[in-house]
Amino acid sequence: MKKKLKTLLIGFGNVAEKIGNDKMMKKFIKFQSHAQVLKAHPNFMWDAVIDSNRKRREVAEKKWKIPFVVDCPSKLPKEYNPDVVVLTTPPERRINFLKKINDKKAVLVEKPLGLSLASCNEFKRICDKKKLIVQVNYFRRFDSTIKSLFKKKKQKIGNLQAGFCVYGNGLKNNAIHMIDLVRFLFGKIKYITAISEVSCGTTTIKKDKNLIFNLEFSNGSIINFVPINFNFYRDVYLDIWGTKGRIEIFQEGLFIRHSNIKKHRAIADTKEISIDRPSIEKTECGISYYNLYDNLYKSIKKNITPFSDVYNATKNEIIVDLIFKSLNSNSKKIKVDI
Repeated sequence: MKKKLKTLLIGFGNVAEKIGNDKMMKKFIKFQSHAQVLKAHPNFMWDAVIDSNRKRREVAEKKWKIPFVVDCPSKLPKEYNPDVVVLTTPPERRINFLKKINDKKAVLVEKPLGLSLASCNEFKRICDKKKLIVQVNYFRRFDSTIKSLFKKKKQKIGNLQAGFCVYGNGLKNNAIHMIDLVRFLFGKIKYITAISEVSCGTTTIKKDKNLIFNLEFSNGSIINFVPINFNFYRDVYLDIWGTKGRIEIFQEGLFIRHSNIKKHRAIADTKEISIDRPSIEKTECGISYYNLYDNLYKSIKKNITPFSDVYNATKNEIIVDLIFKSLNSNSKKIKVDI
């Protein structure tokens, strides 16, 4: 019988539990929250929660029947040392918790790692010192449909020509997910350019902004990122134009739309992207959270690098830091040396 990994969840808010109460989302996303995965996964024993909010602690105790529910690390039983800590607090609080908890094997953490690149590097330094495996929740990497797209991109997309991304609620909140996704699909980013700040709704992370910016890849192709106001409607959408076709990842990753190249309907000896005749595929993002935990478990048991490790996350945050530097330097084009 496999020994389950003792797991402590720190921060019992929206991404940890509350979002799982969305009945509409439940139709598309099987695992909406960390709590749902931890209760369902056979290899994790979720036995502790830390949250400063009394009502949230009551939910952990009464709804989820968690044995140890406290408001700070010092109130955990002295003999309690988790194998895994799941950190879903605001980023400015994570380093303090990381220092206080004596976890033995791994940390699963939300992005960004910190409010600044310095705090991100400090988080990584502490984890390295404690010899902890780190998995960062860039969940789109764990969607098997996205992985299949990566394997078949030469056939379906060809070489990247141009792209467009729509996001909202902040560069560090949602845009960074898509930065990670395009890095996964297309590799190294060579240059970044911040165009301007846009006043379009709120941001949910301190010191965050909604920015228009460009990511330029080694072949000179550019993906343009533009924020929208989620008060009107929301999507996190990626539109990729390649040399062999067009791919759109839309409804925040629920679907992929593929438009093929065909003979142009109105011009002789010319081809077109048949936008009005696409194929639409439902993705597997509904189980991405579960796959993320699966990969973390395998990383611990086999001592291998997790698919979304702290070094990859740091690269994303370096790019975000450079975007802010470009904005503060009159939209200077900045080379990315990572």
